[in-house]
Amino acid sequence: MTLHAAPARVSRSVEAGGKRVAVRIFGSSGPSVVFEACRGEDSDSFVQIARQLSHCATAVLYDRPGTGSSGPRSEPVVLASTVP
Repeated sequence: MTLHAAPARVSRSVEAGGKRVAVRIFGSSGPSVVFEACRGEDSDSFVQIARQLSHCATAVLYDRPGTGSSGPRSEPVVLASTVP
C-alpha cells in the first residue's frame, strides 16, 4: 500500500500569549495528534510523518516562539521553564 503525501490543510500564524506562533495542520479526521519540537528545532522535522498520518488523523505542528516561522522570543530560553 502506498500513501501519497498530503499537503498541509492549514498553514498560518496565530496569536498565543501575546506571541505569533506558526501552525500547520495536516488531515481533518480521526484523533488529533500535536507534535512538539524540542532542542530548539522547528516543526519541519515532523512534516513527513504528519503527511503520512494525515490519512487517518489530524496532525498539528507548530513552531515555538523564536523557531521556524514563529515570531521572536521576548525572553531567553531557560531549560527549567521548558520542562514540566
